[in-house]
Amino acid sequence: MKKFLICLIFLCSLTQFCGTKEEIDKLQKDLLILSQKVDALTSQVSELGRKISSLETKIETVQRSSETADLRVEVNRLKENYDVLSTQIEELKSLKNSMPIITSSTEPQLGQVSVDEATRIYQDGYSSYLQGKYELAISTFKEFLEKHKDHPLSENCNYWIGECYYGLKDYEQAKNALEYVITTYPKGNKYVSAKLKLALTYYNLGDKNRAKSLLVEILKNYPQSEEASVAREKLRVLSLE
Repeated sequence: MKKFLICLIFLCSLTQFCGTKEEIDKLQKDLLILSQKVDALTSQVSELGRKISSLETKIETVQRSSETADLRVEVNRLKENYDVLSTQIEELKSLKNSMPIITSSTEPQLGQVSVDEATRIYQDGYSSYLQGKYELAISTFKEFLEKHKDHPLSENCNYWIGECYYGLKDYEQAKNALEYVITTYPKGNKYVSAKLKLALTYYNLGDKNRAKSLLVEILKNYPQSEEASVAREKLRVLSLE
């Protein structure tokens, strides 16, 4: 029902954006892709939630400590995936809300910009990231930063570049990108997320001490955040290794 309302609001706004027919068609196609992605991710999150619940119930009934440890590792992995997918869903919803409004005019009016270039580039980059096209996404986000380095979405671009390198298992590049986010945007909206991802990056680089230090810092300074719940579970896994 909520998705239907979002789509309805968007379609009703088609009478308020000044764009060519091609631009309108592209925006409508983008909305459809975003809606389908939200549906798919929501389904995955629900399935992960059921698996997590089932495993946690099993842990309560298992007596052997070795099997319990193995189950906790699996729960930990599922919860990390759950949080990643939830973040992607929220990002998709933000993209839908940032889509420009359309008018019934088939041609741009004099002096008006039909599509915000920065928003378009960012949407293209994030869409590539969601599709697992990490190299293309990195290239697109870097294009954004070259053209709009002072834009409010610059922090997000730098963060997603780090996520893309992480997805490519290029952990050194991911480390550099995430450290840049933490250093450059200490009060930004991606600061805590970057710290968590950096901790996971250090872990994959074999530096478990630095990973643990960052996880502990997240728990101490941001105990109510979503990142804290992931950090808590990751610390539990580290204690079992």
